[in-house]
Amino acid sequence: MARQGPTIYLETDDSGEVEIVLVNHAGEEQRLPRTTPEQDLVRAVELDYAAYRNEVHRLREEHPLFAEKPEVSTADYADLTAQVTRIAETMRELDPVAYFVIAQRLDAILRIPDDSSASFLLDNGELQLHALEEPIRTQVRLRNIFDVTFDEMERATQRERYEKLRATYPDTVNRFYHVRWMEETDGAPLSRRRMEYAVISLEELRLLELALYFQQDKRRIARCEYCWSYFVPKTSHATAYCDRVFDGKTCKKLGPNLKRFMGSEQDEALRLCALLHRRMLSRVERYDGALASEQARRIKMDTYMFEEWSRLAKDARMAYLRHELTTEEFLRRIDVFHELDSYDVSAPKEPGKSIFQERGERNIDFDPASAYQAIQVLDMRDPSATPEWKTYSAEECRRWEQQGHESLREKYGKE
Repeated sequence: MARQGPTIYLETDDSGEVEIVLVNHAGEEQRLPRTTPEQDLVRAVELDYAAYRNEVHRLREEHPLFAEKPEVSTADYADLTAQVTRIAETMRELDPVAYFVIAQRLDAILRIPDDSSASFLLDNGELQLHALEEPIRTQVRLRNIFDVTFDEMERATQRERYEKLRATYPDTVNRFYHVRWMEETDGAPLSRRRMEYAVISLEELRLLELALYFQQDKRRIARCEYCWSYFVPKTSHATAYCDRVFDGKTCKKLGPNLKRFMGSEQDEALRLCALLHRRMLSRVERYDGALASEQARRIKMDTYMFEEWSRLAKDARMAYLRHELTTEEFLRRIDVFHELDSYDVSAPKEPGKSIFQERGERNIDFDPASAYQAIQVLDMRDPSATPEWKTYSAEECRRWEQQGHESLREKYGKE
C-alpha cells in the first residue's frame, strides 16, 4: 500500500524493536535507525533543547512583527519567516523527527493564501512560531509523564507504573491509533507478522511509543539517583544508577559514595545546617549593609565572622558525612551562636510530595524552565532587625519547591 504524507509511520514486529518512517507531502520516505520504544522515549526526554528554546523565545519576545504598532510590516514578516526557517534547520541533526514535523507544518503554513486582511501576516507569523514550539511542548509533557511514571518507581511493576500514569494523566492512555497489518504482501513472511501505525504529530508519536512500551515487561525505564537522568537498565534487576560519566567517573561509581549520606537523621541534621547557613548569610547582609548607628541595634555578624563560621561548618559537615561525628556532635559543633533548641534529632516522618511534584501532577504542561522567575521578598523573619528586601533567583525558587526532591549530585556532589 502506497504511503501518503505528511505522516509519521511506525513499524513493529516480533523483535520488540520499532522503525520510524517519515513520509513528506511528495510521498518521499526517510527511514530512521531501528530502536525500541523505551530507548527512543529516553532519548527524546533527555534531548537538550536549551539553545533552540532560547532562539524561539527570543523571536516571540523581541521580533518587531509582534510589537504593538499601527501597521504590520511585510518586511518584518519576511524577516520572521527567514529566521523561523533558519532556527528550524538547527533541529535537523538534533532531532530528525521533530525537524520533519516542523518542516511539514511550516510548508503548510506558508502555503496559506494571503486574504489581504489586516491580521493575516501577524496570524501567520504566530502559526510559524507555534510550529517551532511543538518539540518544546511535547518534551515538557513527556518529562512530566516520566516524572509521574518512573521517578521513585524503580521497584514498582509495569502494571503499577501504568496505573499511576492512568490515574494522573488519563488522556495519555485513552487514545486510538490508526493501524494496519503488514504481512506477505509487504514482502515479510507470515511468521513475522508486522503492524504499521500512522500518526501526524510529535506528541502522538511519543504517546504511541509509551503505549507500546507498556505492552511488554522485560525492559523498563528507570531514573538515575545520582544524575537524575532517565535510562534503560541493561538487566531486569532493580538498577539505581546509569552509565553517564561525570569528571571521568560513571554514575554507578559516584552514586553509592553519596547514597550512604542519606540516612534519615543525617537528612534532618543537614537540613538544620542549611537553615543555619541561610540565617547567618541573611544577618551578614543586613549587618554589613547598615550604617554604623544601625549596626548597634542588629545582631553582630560581619563578613569575617561569617567566613569563619562557614569554614567551620563545612569541615564539620564533611566529617559528619564521613561518619566521624555523631548527629549530636555535628549539630553542637556548628551551633556556635546557640541558635538551635535541641540537638536530639528524631527521624522525620515519611516525606510527602513536594510542591514541585504536585504542580507537575496537576498540570501536564507544567514547565520548570518558564514557571520560575527571580522574586523579591520582604525579609521579616528577625523581629529585632529592620525588614529588608531579599532577592531569590529562579533556581533558588525551583529548589525550594523541590524541597530536597532532587538528585544525589545536586544534594551532596558539589562539596
